[in-house]
Amino acid sequence: MVNKKNINSINHYSWWFENDRNIFFYKLDKDKKIYFWDQVVNYNYKSFIVAGWHSNYKKTNLYIILFLQKWQISRLKSKKLPWIAVVKKNNKMIYKLCKYLGYREINKNNSIKWYQIIKKFFGVKNKDFYYLKLNFN
Repeated sequence: MVNKKNINSINHYSWWFENDRNIFFYKLDKDKKIYFWDQVVNYNYKSFIVAGWHSNYKKTNLYIILFLQKWQISRLKSKKLPWIAVVKKNNKMIYKLCKYLGYREINKNNSIKWYQIIKKFFGVKNKDFYYLKLNFN
């Protein structure tokens, strides 16, 4: 998710325990972890999947991310719901990874409905972010 607001520690911990996300982590060694999450969302009469990941260290190995994303996709495929995402336009490697995994770019010309949902749900502008959608049908 894209959130630019500062959150105090108590509210942050509370949110992690109260949200409806599936949360996983992959431990590379004692100090390095990659956290993955996913969630089914109902928004504007549509159901879809949103997900994300982050690591607690710089220079994350993208082969590991690819492996974990494939695992996550295989886990969620049976839900037969679209998976929407946004990627910063300056993050070319993650954009290429998403394209490799099957995500399609959404714009006003190819799907105005999904374009509006992604824009409103994530609250980011398409001049700064790619709007992406992965279909499981």
